[in-house]
Amino acid sequence: MIKPLESANRAQLISKIPNWRVINDRDALFRSFHFNDFEQAIQFMVQCSSIAVGMNHHPEWLNIWNKVDVTLTTHSANAITHLDVSMALQMDQVFLLYRDGLEDI
Repeated sequence: MIKPLESANRAQLISKIPNWRVINDRDALFRSFHFNDFEQAIQFMVQCSSIAVGMNHHPEWLNIWNKVDVTLTTHSANAITHLDVSMALQMDQVFLLYRDGLEDI
C-alpha cells in the first residue's frame, strides 16, 4: 500500500509545486489551469491522461470551456502521496507547452 507523505518530506516535496494548493480538509492538491480555448484545454487533458494511465494514478478533474480544475489525492492512502506530487510536476510540465500567450491566472 502507498503511504501518505511523511511530514518531514511533505513540505519539501510540496514546495516543488508552488502553483498547487493543499486542500486540508481532504488532504489533496488542487490547481486550476487556464487556456486560450476549449481545444487547448482538451488537448492538455488528453496528454495528461496518457501520463495518468502510465502511472496508474488518475486525477479528479473538471473542464469548463478553457479551464481545467484538477484535484490530486491518493484514494487508497486517503492522503497526498509521492504519486500526487509526481503527477502534479508532470502536469505542470505539460502545461508549459501551452504557456505562450496565456495569462497567469
